[in-house]
Amino acid sequence: MPWHQGTQPSSTYTGGQIPWWSVQSAVQEPNFAGWWQRAGAFLLDLAVNFGPVCALGGVGGEIGDGGSGDSGEAVGTILGWVGVLPIICALVYQVIREGRTGQTLGKAVLGIRAVRDRDGRTLGIGRALGRRLLQPLNCVVLGLGWSWPLWDDRRQTFADKIVGAVVLRVEAPLPHPVAFQQ
Repeated sequence: MPWHQGTQPSSTYTGGQIPWWSVQSAVQEPNFAGWWQRAGAFLLDLAVNFGPVCALGGVGGEIGDGGSGDSGEAVGTILGWVGVLPIICALVYQVIREGRTGQTLGKAVLGIRAVRDRDGRTLGIGRALGRRLLQPLNCVVLGLGWSWPLWDDRRQTFADKIVGAVVLRVEAPLPHPVAFQQ
């Protein structure tokens, strides 16, 4: 008899499939990442991906304001615009990496991974992009979405809830995908 046979779905779940986290709770409770781990990963990603770009922009601003005439302003403008390219590259890199592995550099260092809440598989590039694009919603109403994981059962932000993602600790074994039809 398979480990999941005979497990009843949660009475509050109304979807077409039983989510892996409700079935897995009979075997092992998912190990959701805490708020501090998530915040630390986010800050580390900001520092690694955007710190050098901000430094380049600062240098460009200083050169442009240095009073060296038109050539200084041109160099400052060029450095400022060149700084936009690494930002775009960093965002694309983060989306692809998170979509394929569930981890950005910050998540990997702090031992957490973003996965789909229905089956525990990696997000995929589309869902990772949606999660990234929806993150400004977490800032609405004084950053309530960023604080939501502090009291949410599955430690999800608003963006996580909308795209159907959860963030787990990596040391916890990844759950087996379960696809029940009701």
